[in-house]
Amino acid sequence: MRYIAFAVALSPAATAQAVAGDWKPYGNARYNYWIDVPGDFSAIEESANGDGGTAQSPDGNAKLAVWGSYPSEGRFAKK
Repeated sequence: MRYIAFAVALSPAATAQAVAGDWKPYGNARYNYWIDVPGDFSAIEESANGDGGTAQSPDGNAKLAVWGSYPSEGRFAKK
């Protein structure tokens, strides 16, 4: 089973602008996930290991970071 962790840090102004604008898709081949990125943000720059990447708002005041990971053995309770 795959588990994916996402972290998104957006300023309130960037969020308000993103809601009004177009969004563009980003797909990650390594972990097979997709997200939508605000249309005015830069393209996501992939990390060297291909687990995700970052994008920035046009003014550089907001940054979006996304990545995927498999859980380490024993980190989740088994039912």
